[in-house]
Amino acid sequence: MAKINTLHDKIDAVMSKVDKENIGLLLTQQKNLKELEKECVILSELMQDDIMPPEMLQAEREYIENVKDIMHHARLFKRGLRGNVTAEVLRNLERKV
Repeated sequence: MAKINTLHDKIDAVMSKVDKENIGLLLTQQKNLKELEKECVILSELMQDDIMPPEMLQAEREYIENVKDIMHHARLFKRGLRGNVTAEVLRNLERKV
């Protein structure tokens, strides 16, 4: 659990510093996000209610999916700033919004 909390702190700290000019900073957290996913899998396999109740595990999964979605949009935004957005990317983005 301590490792999960540490990974949250790292990801959240970077997310709090991201703005339009440094959107790529968020993408540096991909490694921490993958590590967080691994830790959640390990905990779900060991699933002991006193370590992590099912509700907390579900909340972790939602957090991970939300961060993945934010990273996806950050990539699109970064590509857009460089002018590298295709019509297909724009259609996919419109479907998500």
